[in-house]
Amino acid sequence: MELTIVLATNNEHKLMEVRQILPPNIKVLSLKEAGIFNDDIKEDGKTYKENSLIKGKEIAKLTQYPVIADDSGLEIAFLGHKKPGIYTKRYSEDMGGQTKTNEFLVQKACRTSIFFNRAKFTCVISLVNYKGKTKTFKGIMKGKISKNVTGTNGFGYDPIFIPEGYKVTVAILPQETKNMISHRYHALQKLVKYLSKN
Repeated sequence: MELTIVLATNNEHKLMEVRQILPPNIKVLSLKEAGIFNDDIKEDGKTYKENSLIKGKEIAKLTQYPVIADDSGLEIAFLGHKKPGIYTKRYSEDMGGQTKTNEFLVQKACRTSIFFNRAKFTCVISLVNYKGKTKTFKGIMKGKISKNVTGTNGFGYDPIFIPEGYKVTVAILPQETKNMISHRYHALQKLVKYLSKN
C-alpha cells in the first residue's frame, strides 16, 4: 500500500520524527509541501483528542490527501491534575520561554518527593480524509522530571524528561531510541496498524 499523507505541521522536528517512525510506503508532506499556508488554527478544545480533530478537520478542507494532526502535552504530578496538559506549549510561553521553564521544573523536581515527580507525555493523532472516516489514536510515554537539564538531542521538554526504564533524559538518548519509546511513536504505531487493515 502506497499512501501520501499530509502532516498538519511545519515544525521540522515533528516532521522529521514522524517520517522516521512511519514506514517508507507512507509519504509524509508538511503543510508547506502540500501547498497549505493556513496553519493559524485556533485549538480551543478541552482535550488532546478535541484539539487534534479541530486541526485535522480544518486542514482536510484544504487538501484531497488524508491528513494526520496531533495534539500532545506533558502532565506533571507536582503541578496538579493533568497540568500543564493541553496547555503545555502555552505554559512554557507564559513562563518566559522553554529554557526558563525547564530550569524552573528541574528546581521544583529537586524539592519534590519521588511520588509527586511522576510525569507523562500524551499524544493523540487524528486521521481525517481517509476513506470518508475519522479516527484517533492515543500514545503515552511515562517517566519523571530530571533534577538537571541535560542533553542536546531533543527539543521542548526533552532535556528534563526521563522515560520510565531509563536513567537519562530523552535529549541524551539517540533519536532511534526515542523513536521507539515516544508517545508519538505509540500513537503512530496504532495508526499504521489501522491503515494496514483498512
